[in-house]
Amino acid sequence: MCMSVVCDGRINKSASPHTDTLTVQEPVASLKANKVWGALRGLETFSQLIYQDSYGTFTINEAHIIDSPRFPHRGILIDTSRHYLPIKSILKTLDAMAFNKFNVLHWHIVDDQSFPYQSTTFPELSNKGSYTLSHVYTPNDVSKVIEYARLRGIRVIPEFDTPGHTQSWGKGQKDLLTPCYKGQKQANSAGPINPMLNTTYTFLTMLFKEISKVFPDQLIHLGGDEVEFDCWASNPNIQNFMKKKGFGQDFTKLESFYVQKRGISAQPLFVGFCD
Repeated sequence: MCMSVVCDGRINKSASPHTDTLTVQEPVASLKANKVWGALRGLETFSQLIYQDSYGTFTINEAHIIDSPRFPHRGILIDTSRHYLPIKSILKTLDAMAFNKFNVLHWHIVDDQSFPYQSTTFPELSNKGSYTLSHVYTPNDVSKVIEYARLRGIRVIPEFDTPGHTQSWGKGQKDLLTPCYKGQKQANSAGPINPMLNTTYTFLTMLFKEISKVFPDQLIHLGGDEVEFDCWASNPNIQNFMKKKGFGQDFTKLESFYVQKRGISAQPLFVGFCD
């Protein structure tokens, strides 16, 4: 096969779509692409045109195919907090994505149920927040997934959802979550991340600084969905904080306050939010 590529190996969310032209005609097949990822997809097409006949001979029919993606974002989401996936399974998923020319792995890596991401800055998050110490993703594991994906033209976008969906975070980070109250007494439970403490944003700044170095993609998904306000409403300290800020009883304003300060903590990252 002869290939001609305008070599651009960056996986960029804003990059223009690639196009590849595959021509199979005796005596040779040719593949032309305007980006290296187009060549990668064209080779995938070529491999899927080959079949084995009844005599065991590998054969390919003549063809002329011009291909380009309809959608720039062709993704799949995996949730490794609720259901831990071994690295081997994640790599198989990436292979399946490559077969189908998908290009984004959305890795919902942590949630209420467990915190399998092994942080070098805050190791107690996974030490106490994972299902077991065997159900974690080490820095080497994460690096392996990212590189395996890159070689297949797939971006890896991690998701660290806050202020809700963080019960597992609180196991390894003291005073991160909001204490819930039952009447005048503190209950033995916690709610979303505590938005009134400066220590919250110091922690987030340090954590996201690490995450931005581990995951090279321009985007980190920060969630923001399904925040339950009952615990915030029960906490007298939160109530006093809201009065001082002029929020009244509008907890969406408190959430917005948190989101804005969290956004500052995550800068200069490009971040994604979920309504």
